[in-house]
Amino acid sequence: MASIKLWQQVGQRDPFPADPPRAVPGCPACLSLAVQRENAGSALDYSGVTDANIRLRAHQAEDH
Repeated sequence: MASIKLWQQVGQRDPFPADPPRAVPGCPACLSLAVQRENAGSALDYSGVTDANIRLRAHQAEDH
């Protein structure tokens, strides 16, 4: 009988990290995205918060 690995048994990256990304001090692009996220959160626009988090993570992966 073949060995079957269930999804839970295979190491996976968490698609929903617990903490939002933090802006890198002194980086104007990070600051702009963090401000966008805060503004979206203040307006209860949680889709906008998620979008800003995704953009901030992508920016950090490319530029930092």
